[in-house]
Amino acid sequence: MDAQAATMRPTRAYSVLFADHLADIAADVPLYKSVKQAVDLCDSALRNVKNRVDISDKLSEYEKQLNEISYIPKMSEEEITHFKSLVESVSSLTEERSALMDRLAKFDRSLPVLGKVGDQAEKVVPEMQEAEEYHSALKHDISILEGEKEGLRFERDHLKIGFEFISKFSVGLAMMLTLTAVLLGFVSAAYERDVSIYSASLVFLAVITAVVMYIFRKRITQELTLNTKKQQKAIDILNQKNVVFAFYSNFLNHCYEKYHVRSVSMLQSNLQEYEEYTRVTTRIDNLRRIMYEVQREIEEFMRQKEIDPLQFPMESLAKNTSIDDQKRLYDEIVDAKEKAEEQMTELEERHEAIWDLLTRLKKDRPDMEEEVEGVIQTYLTEVEKVIVS
Repeated sequence: MDAQAATMRPTRAYSVLFADHLADIAADVPLYKSVKQAVDLCDSALRNVKNRVDISDKLSEYEKQLNEISYIPKMSEEEITHFKSLVESVSSLTEERSALMDRLAKFDRSLPVLGKVGDQAEKVVPEMQEAEEYHSALKHDISILEGEKEGLRFERDHLKIGFEFISKFSVGLAMMLTLTAVLLGFVSAAYERDVSIYSASLVFLAVITAVVMYIFRKRITQELTLNTKKQQKAIDILNQKNVVFAFYSNFLNHCYEKYHVRSVSMLQSNLQEYEEYTRVTTRIDNLRRIMYEVQREIEEFMRQKEIDPLQFPMESLAKNTSIDDQKRLYDEIVDAKEKAEEQMTELEERHEAIWDLLTRLKKDRPDMEEEVEGVIQTYLTEVEKVIVS
């Protein structure tokens, strides 16, 4: 009988939740049909509940999205157009201001100084140009004079060394000639030889040597005197040029510090760019004022329409707000919400019909009320789990 009943049972796979209610009932007995009908109704009702839960979640999400753009239905077409123009104004003004700020950052930081001393700077440019030319020329001349002074000092050191060498050489030569004369005298006295020729040669050599040594010493002395005069002249000229160089250095350093530049060419460049710099800063100031006025107008408009600023933050107004997209999104969400509500209504009506059938089934088969009630309790338990999750 059990095998036959097993073969007679339908092949439809029920949820594990309800399969237990049919497991111990033979398919050919009247009880099986009634329990199976209750299982079918509860299974259909459970799917209905799950669909309703899914749709309810969608409705909650739609409601949340509509709350975020709830200002849309509060505005007429004319007001949307006006609000859109305000938003576009903020966007364009923000982009322009950002571009001008980038451009302002490329100007030299010394340009603001010209706002106070611009007229003086234009007048002092020729003087600075002349001063830089003289300063550069003087620096070159001073470098040459320093080299000449060092050369003269080096030459004087060598002349002194030569003078000392000749002096020592003269003394040594004189001692050698004296020793030679003494030697000749000793030879003449000891050996009674005639040394007049040697003496005459020695005297001649001594005279010639003395003359040559004198000429060399005289020449070196003259060179030392001339070297001293050259050095003194070079020092005098160098001192004069250093004084003038210091004057131009002080003048240029004062101008550089006053106008916050490093050269007259930089000052000229700043003077050329100052007009453009002024236009940029003036435009930035004007943009700031215009943006403030537009922002005040938007805030007033939002207050009139009771729009929550937190849902429509001003700082993101110019970046990611598109009224057309928001209106189109609002319409799409409203349509989707209406369709979901219609589906929810249909599911609720279907659930009521299923529940009416279950109630009628219990009423028509009081002898099977316990088994049907067990199926319903299983259904209600699962419904509770679905709702809680």
